Amino acid sequence: MSAGDVMQGRRLPPEARDFAAGDYQQMADGRGWNIRPPRGHLGWLSTDPGHHTVVEHEDGTITAAPSILHTSARDGSVIWHGFLERGVWREV
Repeated sequence: MSAGDVMQGRRLPPEARDFAAGDYQQMADGRGWNIRPPRGHLGWLSTDPGHHTVVEHEDGTITAAPSILHTSARDGSVIWHGFLERGVWREV
């Protein structure tokens, strides 16, 4: 993916443990989402105050705001930056 590219994501059920690129799953404690952005590694999206707001849509997809910045734990470099809107990942 590169700037402007899109990828359809997939919402996983709570018991799923195998994540492919584009997958997302609500955490058991309800405080965030496990995510694997395109080209990214498994990470999480916090919904604690001051972090992300996630809207669940009637079809089960989600929209997260603001944008998602996925960085390397090793050196802080950007792995993926973009949006997840109605289950579709869009890179900026």
